[in-house]
Amino acid sequence: LLFLQMEYVSLPQDKELFQESQKRIQAMALVHEELYGAEDLSSVNMRDYMPRLVERVLAGAALPVRLECAVDEVRLPVTRSIPCGLILNELVMNAVKHAFRPGEAVGRPGLLRVSLRREGPLLVLEVEDNGPGLPADFDIRVTPTLGMTLVYSLTEQLSGSISAHSGPSGARFRLEMPCEGV
Repeated sequence: LLFLQMEYVSLPQDKELFQESQKRIQAMALVHEELYGAEDLSSVNMRDYMPRLVERVLAGAALPVRLECAVDEVRLPVTRSIPCGLILNELVMNAVKHAFRPGEAVGRPGLLRVSLRREGPLLVLEVEDNGPGLPADFDIRVTPTLGMTLVYSLTEQLSGSISAHSGPSGARFRLEMPCEGV
């Protein structure tokens, strides 16, 4: 339906909004694909799900980006895997839009690192790129974009915390959430 509606939109920025919505829906649909293919219908194997999700977003961007993915063997209940997948989707789309635009990489190939691991009582999701970094005044809690607003809201839904760091080697987002039920 979004694809059909997009045919009636003429402004490029409006088309981009429709495409972003399609990617959000695809992220949720991929969780359901994982569930239907698994013996356990109550949880999602994040080691399988996360690389597939990131590769779909990168393939849709048609940019030369190398992906390094390190995901521990973690099964999340559906109530946590969907928000986690949506957060990952938003952070990867953000990197595609801002870190890997033509001319931004200054002669170096794009690199995206995604990891999910246990650290004591926490589950830590990190998304890191080698782009130009974040604006000096970037604050994830007050960003005016729908994507970052979603990331912040979904992080709260997971009883987690998220931080954003910028440096000469790019941007890094770190989500920490309790391991309960994992």
